[in-house]
Amino acid sequence: MAANLKVKATRTAERRAFAEKIGAEFIAGLDEMLTTTKSGGIKGLKAKHASRVAATLPYTLPDIAAADVTAARTALGLDPEVFALILGVPVQTVRHWESGAKLPTGSARRLIAEIRDTPEYWRKRFHLGSAAAG
Repeated sequence: MAANLKVKATRTAERRAFAEKIGAEFIAGLDEMLTTTKSGGIKGLKAKHASRVAATLPYTLPDIAAADVTAARTALGLDPEVFALILGVPVQTVRHWESGAKLPTGSARRLIAEIRDTPEYWRKRFHLGSAAAG
């Protein structure tokens, strides 16, 4: 029983030390932000932390409409369930895309555009054969 109390006390002390460390780092970060803001305002703060902001990509995501989603899927000869598995999304998401209720974003948007533009390549890539079944 005494050993359990000792272990609990040790864990409590470790947690407290960790919390104090995190708190100190947080306060130091706020102090740094305040100093930077005072010396250069918000422009100075943005300049100091510009490397943390994602760089603008040299390309934009392609436009995708509901018809493009359907065209990409049918070009592969897949039903919505299998297409959803390939894209890693729920089948309901594919149905929403095809109905126009929602549109794909991010990597799904890019992949659908690639499939739409080069379906034969993607049929081979996904081992679907060379003929679309519809």
